[in-house]
Amino acid sequence: MSKKKSFRYSRNAKKLRRKEKARLKIKNPIIDSAWKHGLSVKSNFNRLGIAYDPNEVLKISSRQAMSRDPKNVYQLTPKQLQRLIGKFKKTPGYQQYLSQKETGTFSVADVYDISVA
Repeated sequence: MSKKKSFRYSRNAKKLRRKEKARLKIKNPIIDSAWKHGLSVKSNFNRLGIAYDPNEVLKISSRQAMSRDPKNVYQLTPKQLQRLIGKFKKTPGYQQYLSQKETGTFSVADVYDISVA
């Protein structure tokens, strides 16, 4: 059961509404001069060349999706996957992997010196 919602008489609803609708106060004079108050924050950021959402710009690989992948037989958590990837990056075979991946001659057997019968 949830708590019953009650009306707060002590607040001034009119004042809160006015404060919410008020113009943004931008302290940086350069951004303030270029800011268009008719546009949304996201479109202003795009005009100024500033990233609105850093996750969209940086494109961090989703380990959450990797953990839900049906090929993840061992049911590794995102943190475990991150540690495995970090461990692989510290191996000497990682540099070989990168160079072979760029040229398109990548072979798992070559990286780990495994003889394929």
